[in-house]
Amino acid sequence: MSLTTQEISTIIQNSAPLTALAEQGKTQEIADLINSNRTQVVSVVLPAGKFHDMYPEGPIAAETILVKIENIQTKLLGGDAEQRVIGSFLRRQLARFDRDGIDFGSPSFRTVLDLLLQLGELTDVEITALKQLAVSNVKITHTDVGEALKLKGAGK
Repeated sequence: MSLTTQEISTIIQNSAPLTALAEQGKTQEIADLINSNRTQVVSVVLPAGKFHDMYPEGPIAAETILVKIENIQTKLLGGDAEQRVIGSFLRRQLARFDRDGIDFGSPSFRTVLDLLLQLGELTDVEITALKQLAVSNVKITHTDVGEALKLKGAGK
């Protein structure tokens, strides 16, 4: 389960349509609605080879973005103090990319991607594609909903 019982209960309590379904005992319908509207960032560690397979735009676009990031890293290492820190972070990430992979769901990696956008080094489309690698749909079951409805006040 990707949401806690309390989180599911709160979602139901804060939604009139879900509360109405809860009063009817329609746990599967509630689960389906919650699952259709929610995503989460998860840890996804991809080594270079797998990255090429998983990148939404295909392997050539994946290699293109990697070359771009390598060039950005080199450029930032020669910049001001803040840029050198970002360049150093990228150098370390790229050094382990072939061997161990990069965790595209890592908060620190995602923060650096945001900084690269702010610096104008990567586009919003490129950042979104990279971040999307670690986005997963929320998956709860009707059983999870049933447990949440047992909590005091859910569906009442």
